[in-house]
Amino acid sequence: MVTVNVRIGTRRGDEAWVGWCPSLQVASTGTSQPRAAAAAREAVVLWLETCCSKGTLNEALEDVGFVRLSPDDAVRNALDGPVEVDGRSYDFVEVNRVQYVREVDYMQDADDSLSDGASASGFSYQVLPATA
Repeated sequence: MVTVNVRIGTRRGDEAWVGWCPSLQVASTGTSQPRAAAAAREAVVLWLETCCSKGTLNEALEDVGFVRLSPDDAVRNALDGPVEVDGRSYDFVEVNRVQYVREVDYMQDADDSLSDGASASGFSYQVLPATA
């Protein structure tokens, strides 16, 4: 069982809305902001399902920057809202009771993802818990 609590960003592109999850490096598009967010969520679930079917999820999470927590650092109630520790926000994935977190500077990730150097001020983020 995989439980996910990640943020999805959306941005109006030249021809469509773009939705993406910077912590998993997954993106998709849609004709509206809600459709782009839904498409990005679907892309996250497909990414997770693909990794699970190949047996590579733990390695893939580490490859994109997630850190495995020790049992002493386990996060409680991770799907109640954003995972925050000491004023920092984290994306969260739990794989068969093993927890991973990734601190993300969302505005920095947003700025890095824009090839045209445009400002990231049009981005919005929402917690999208999912189970794959």
